[in-house]
Amino acid sequence: MLQVVRELAAAYGEHPSFAGLALQLSPDGYAQLPGPEWGLDDATIARFERDTKVRLPGEGPQRFAQRAAALSYETAEGSGSGTGSGSSGGPRNSHSSIAAYGPS
Repeated sequence: MLQVVRELAAAYGEHPSFAGLALQLSPDGYAQLPGPEWGLDDATIARFERDTKVRLPGEGPQRFAQRAAALSYETAEGSGSGTGSGSSGGPRNSHSSIAAYGPS
């Protein structure tokens, strides 16, 4: 899906009438955002930690719950860490892809 957003932004981003892109998501459709548990697996967390230089808590069988708590919006807003639920960055990545082609 992100690749489609990038292609549309690359093709039409410089056009004066292009102001953004809206995606209509449906519970019966194929374009759905992942749930809050998505992105807590070991490989994704390792990539997140490597890319952001942020070390997350989480060891043993409870590591997924510990990661979810550390990355929750409530935790991020309260601590000012700015991590949010951030390992996937889906909507943020789409916005960045579109903004990269927008008028300066």
